[in-house]
Amino acid sequence: MKLNHQSSNVSQSLNRMPRKRDDLTVHFVDGDALVFDSVTSNTHHFNETALAIWEACEPNQKVDEVVNRMINVFDVDSDDAHAHVERVLKELKNLQLVIDE
Repeated sequence: MKLNHQSSNVSQSLNRMPRKRDDLTVHFVDGDALVFDSVTSNTHHFNETALAIWEACEPNQKVDEVVNRMINVFDVDSDDAHAHVERVLKELKNLQLVIDE
């Protein structure tokens, strides 16, 4: 019973969104965003969908909730929305713009 409870917590935490780094500077331009990382001195351009996913990067958000928002806001099917969210999250993690907690 205890093992099942721990497994449930693990799967719940895997469904949680990572957290945006607090030290990034964001400038909004025509629905897109420029995100400056002072640690690497790199500027990243986020289009509207990437920006929506990045803005949802809060530990209290679940990946499934973000996918559902993508479906409703951008009128895409579930598989495409899920793939896009996963792809953007992977890139954000690779760029170290978000932190898993």
